[in-house]
Amino acid sequence: MKLKSGDVIVFLGDSVTDCGRMGQFYPLGNGYVRFFSELLLATAPSVEVRVHNAGVGANTVRDAKDRLVDDAPAAFASAYEE
Repeated sequence: MKLKSGDVIVFLGDSVTDCGRMGQFYPLGNGYVRFFSELLLATAPSVEVRVHNAGVGANTVRDAKDRLVDDAPAAFASAYEE
């Protein structure tokens, strides 16, 4: 997959994804979402991609499916806000 400026990547998952995103490590958490974002910035600094952590602790696949209606559109909308 080739990323381009303006793209949005949404990580949807459970506590492994969340990893403190609403606390001390807001907004990306302190896990693989942050590591991915930092790696992306280090390897492709000219590509302006928004990374959104939509992880919620204790969520199941069914919960995540239900949240797609709320979380994914919100992440895409935030990509166009200044």
